[in-house]
Amino acid sequence: MKRRMSEVQKLEKEVSKLKGGPAKKASDTPVKKDDLGIAVEGKYITKDLRFRWVYLILIAILIIAGLTVFSQWKFKDINNAFNEKVSELEKTYTNLKDKESRLNATSEELLLKTEREETLASEYEQMRKQKEALQAERDELQRKNTNLETQVDQANAEIDRLEMEVQRLEERIEELEGN
Repeated sequence: MKRRMSEVQKLEKEVSKLKGGPAKKASDTPVKKDDLGIAVEGKYITKDLRFRWVYLILIAILIIAGLTVFSQWKFKDINNAFNEKVSELEKTYTNLKDKESRLNATSEELLLKTEREETLASEYEQMRKQKEALQAERDELQRKNTNLETQVDQANAEIDRLEMEVQRLEERIEELEGN
């Protein structure tokens, strides 16, 4: 407070010099506490303060605290939304991997079936050709058999005719000898 008083006295001297009149002493005019910038006096606060600065600081602290709480709340909301999206992506990724593995298994089965089908088709074609060849051979053998049976029948008929001729000739020989 003494410091303020001395500053006020210096300022009054300068003002009076500028005006050209005698300077008044600071002790001549009563000084109000508000004029000196002192708003609070007490045993805990020793410096000069004005309540509006305290109010401004308190408001700034409350605003900062409010913004901090608000930002934490928004951050939690954003973080929760992010975590939900990540879990959805993980589920989708797992689902995709599962479907991909099933698709690979199905593809392998299809490839195996295709290979089997090609093998069976090849074997079928070979068997069909072999069957056709055997049928042609059987038909040829049946034709030859029919020809041979015909020849045997003709040969048997010739044998029967010749045996009858032999028997007739033997009878004639006996007849000629017996006569």
